[in-house]
Amino acid sequence: MAEPSSTTGGIVIAVGTVTLTGTFLGLQYDGLLFGLCGGMISLMFLPPESPTLRTTRATAVMLAGAAFLGALFSPAAAPLAQSAGDWATKIPAESLRLAAAGGIGLLFQFAVPLALKWLQRRVSA
Repeated sequence: MAEPSSTTGGIVIAVGTVTLTGTFLGLQYDGLLFGLCGGMISLMFLPPESPTLRTTRATAVMLAGAAFLGALFSPAAAPLAQSAGDWATKIPAESLRLAAAGGIGLLFQFAVPLALKWLQRRVSA
């Protein structure tokens, strides 16, 4: 028996989205999931008046952006971290990539509102 809170339509959309982004764009599924988890964790720490939490659509777009950018930039972040110092060479590259995907997803929720405020100040000046 299915979970009472899950719907078949939601599962189909989620699987289709992951398949499309992973297959056509070449993104790794675990990077997408870690970016999504980072984005969901950061939602817990956003203030209630945050623009991300105004509508369900804005929240969904921000979570999708966190997952996408986490999976997109994490393969480049692992070699950068390993070249940063000797401490990082002891950590496996796969673990660094997944940590980078989660970190990018986590910071995305805070970076976008800050960037929008900065752009508004630049335009109004």
